[in-house]
Amino acid sequence: MSLQYSEALARLQNCKSKEGGSVFDSLTKVLAKALEGKPEGAVDLLETSLLSKQADAAPAPGLVPIQSAADAARGVATAGLFGNQVTTDPETGVTVEPEAPADFESDDVVADGYLFHALGVGLGRAEMYSAMLAAKKLAGDGARGVSTVRFFGKFFGTQACYYVYECTVSEPPEVPEAPEGEVPNEAGTGTNNYVYYVCNYLGGPFTMLPVVLPAHIKAARSIRKFLTGKLDSPVSTYPVFPGTEALFLRCQITRIACSTVCCPVGSMTVEEDSVVVEKNLEWEGVRDREGGVPAVWAHRYPHLKAQGRCELDKREAPDGEEDTFVWTADELEVGPASLATLEVDAMLANGAPSWSGLSSSINSGVRHQVGGVRSNLWPGAYCAAKGKHFTNLYVGWGLKHAPYAPPPPPPLAPCFDVASLVEQNELPPPPPPPEAAEADERMDEEEATAAAAERIAAAAEDGTGLPVRLATDVVRFLYGGTGRREPADGGVVSASLLNAKPAVGGIGVEPRGGGVLRVLFTVAFDAVADTVVRWRRELRRCVDSTAVLDVLSDREEAQHQALWPAFLAAKVAGKRAQFHRARLVVDGERVPAPAC
Repeated sequence: MSLQYSEALARLQNCKSKEGGSVFDSLTKVLAKALEGKPEGAVDLLETSLLSKQADAAPAPGLVPIQSAADAARGVATAGLFGNQVTTDPETGVTVEPEAPADFESDDVVADGYLFHALGVGLGRAEMYSAMLAAKKLAGDGARGVSTVRFFGKFFGTQACYYVYECTVSEPPEVPEAPEGEVPNEAGTGTNNYVYYVCNYLGGPFTMLPVVLPAHIKAARSIRKFLTGKLDSPVSTYPVFPGTEALFLRCQITRIACSTVCCPVGSMTVEEDSVVVEKNLEWEGVRDREGGVPAVWAHRYPHLKAQGRCELDKREAPDGEEDTFVWTADELEVGPASLATLEVDAMLANGAPSWSGLSSSINSGVRHQVGGVRSNLWPGAYCAAKGKHFTNLYVGWGLKHAPYAPPPPPPLAPCFDVASLVEQNELPPPPPPPEAAEADERMDEEEATAAAAERIAAAAEDGTGLPVRLATDVVRFLYGGTGRREPADGGVVSASLLNAKPAVGGIGVEPRGGGVLRVLFTVAFDAVADTVVRWRRELRRCVDSTAVLDVLSDREEAQHQALWPAFLAAKVAGKRAQFHRARLVVDGERVPAPAC
């Protein structure tokens, strides 16, 4: 008994806490407090002290690390795919029943997951089940008008992934017409036969990818780039790609679909001179491991030509030139026939076949096996079949397994040919003397000014004032023809040219510092306001850039009009008179303006 007591006491003393104390020390303190204080409810006090001590202790680290906010949001979105979410009206508090999903056709994604799970490829049954629920969410939204939906696969990215769904919609997106002389675009067929929706995580929002054009396919073939997981990110490559990552992803999907979407031989039929395939109801299905042979499979989608189209576009030869007209190499391409088997696919550059067989068991004696093939040209593309059920899936980086040589940069611009320079000892002929050039220019200006003065005087005589069309003549007259020189009479226009109708208006040019001129213009006759505004606007447009049109306020304009008779009187008396913003200065003295 004493030995057991000693062992128990030693154990309590050796059980140390993080603070350095032991279980024996903690129990001793609690018992001493209960004996000294003699509190009521000593048992409750003991339990309380133990609970408070446990709450103060730091929580033990969990086995699963704490998720970030983004990961938690994605988990909630994926969890929302399971079950019907109950929505409540915030005003009444009544539960609102969800709308009935739209009618659509879809492949059995869950059964597809079992086939790929048996082959050891794909995403796994749990993720395929979530992909099925996401397809149901996508096609069940009646606003999108989805008629059929198929889970295409998953594209990896450096920052996020893409889950891709292949759909047919009731209202396909509009495809623009190609410019004249270029390869026509395919609308509702070929490369744009399907519409593709993508999301970054199952349960997240869907985004429809844009339509693809032949120029986009050609540009995507000339580059190689990893996806980032952001549709709006730029594709910074050489040669330049004409679009964002959304368009680049759409091009890669088209290239992969036309090369790797297959069906067992005999499961589909196609009419002559047509590319539309239909299901063969009399097909008996694939037996056991037959699906693991590439010769059993055929291409379901049409071949993607070098033109960037599925259907070859060939120009018509002009009349009379049928024998001499030359077509391009792309127009003369002969692609494989519809539903061609995988045996016609070319070998890879390293001599490996384009397809490899898969089976659910290496033992040929096992019954009910799943057979399939994998693409070596587009790693991540798989086909699986069992009986009458067959499917396709792509899980990869969207890169083609083929030699890639970046195109060389454009040639450098040619340098200046120094050898073409010839040394000459003779000087070039001298320019004409400035006096002669100025005389010719002055003669042209004088003729233009005289003609402008005649038109101004004629407009003043009819009593209607200077119309808007004569504003250019006014400015030409003010500036001596070119708008770069002020009049020779000290900056004030003489009234002699307007004396046929002195009350028509006043025009003055006041020199400013730094060679800038300010044009003052008023109208002293009865005219509507819009005519005055148009005249001023025309003057502002015609005046040289070195001049500023001074627009007077209503009161200043009225004062300026009232000073016009004094201006005429001063000019008749031979005195120097100028207008300075609604005030008259005669021989340096200011003339007070009458009350307006």
